[in-house]
Amino acid sequence: MARLSFKTNRAVPDAAADISAGKKKAYRLIVALAIVATIVHGLISQRNLITVVYPVEDATLTDGSADFVMVPSTAAPESLNFAELWVGSSLDPSLDPQKVPLSVVLTHCHGDIDWVDSYLAGFNVQSGTIVSKCGKPPIKLPKAFTLLELPNVGGCDHTMAYWMAERMVPRKQYNDETILFLKDRKTGAQRRTRTRNLAEMLNIAASGSSKGFACQLEPTHGLSMYHSTEVLSSFRIKNHKRIGGSVVSDAAPFRSNYSNLGEWLSALNLSLPAPYTAVCLSGVYAVLESRIAAVPRDVWMGMAQSLSRGNNIEEGHFAERTWAGVLSQPLTQRELELFRRNPHSIRGRSSLGLTETNTSTTSTW
Repeated sequence: MARLSFKTNRAVPDAAADISAGKKKAYRLIVALAIVATIVHGLISQRNLITVVYPVEDATLTDGSADFVMVPSTAAPESLNFAELWVGSSLDPSLDPQKVPLSVVLTHCHGDIDWVDSYLAGFNVQSGTIVSKCGKPPIKLPKAFTLLELPNVGGCDHTMAYWMAERMVPRKQYNDETILFLKDRKTGAQRRTRTRNLAEMLNIAASGSSKGFACQLEPTHGLSMYHSTEVLSSFRIKNHKRIGGSVVSDAAPFRSNYSNLGEWLSALNLSLPAPYTAVCLSGVYAVLESRIAAVPRDVWMGMAQSLSRGNNIEEGHFAERTWAGVLSQPLTQRELELFRRNPHSIRGRSSLGLTETNTSTTSTW
């Protein structure tokens, strides 16, 4: 009995140790599998991440796209429609962009515009205007284009406001042509953007489900076309240096008499949609003429006058951040609800408002 008891007492702890070691191995295996599953899930869902867009004080707008930075969020688009809305895209597969009636307005300083004919080839161009502002009008005009010479003030933004005030004659009915605003230099993709081609722009602007507006630059890396209206209204910029090409000297000071973009808009009797507003940086976009006509002509005249203060002025940067918000159809209640269901998708903190900014760009406009 003593021998049996002895053998039994030795065998029990050995078995317990084996069981304990097995449990540890199983536990480690489960943890490892969980980690792998988490990593794989993250990689698969990475493309669906929505980002929180925060304004950054003293940001360097070297390419016009650093007004806001991205902070990843776990909120994801509920549908493809929301994903398209997020970046300002609403393509209609049934719409042929080459049949869309098109009028073109191109701001010219001294750039080569030989590329324009090939860029517009195959599209339904009804008319075109070259607005030359630097005293050196092009010798050869693109097909179907006329020439208009204006003083060199306000850059391309003054051209747009002037054209909307003087060429959009009020009438009872519009054919709803799409108006394309271009510059004499092709605008390439800026950081965290993709350059849309002309067919995409016309499809988005003319689509029945769109906002009547299409920016040439499409945000990427999770960035949205929509900004916090409250934060955007606090925007101002203390200096801007143009690099590349000759720019006519300007005695007018860069800084305006307005404390920020919101105050400038109020002076023009304009307002942006709230709580979110679309923003298009680059000065190249397509818009339905009915969206231009929806704004009183006196407003466009006032904007053109404000942008006539000088050549390189703060008001031009205010206007650049205004076009999409003023000309686009505002978000519907259903679309606003989609944003509210994703509370981390668009946010702005006024305490981090973009107030004083030094900026340098490669654009002559």
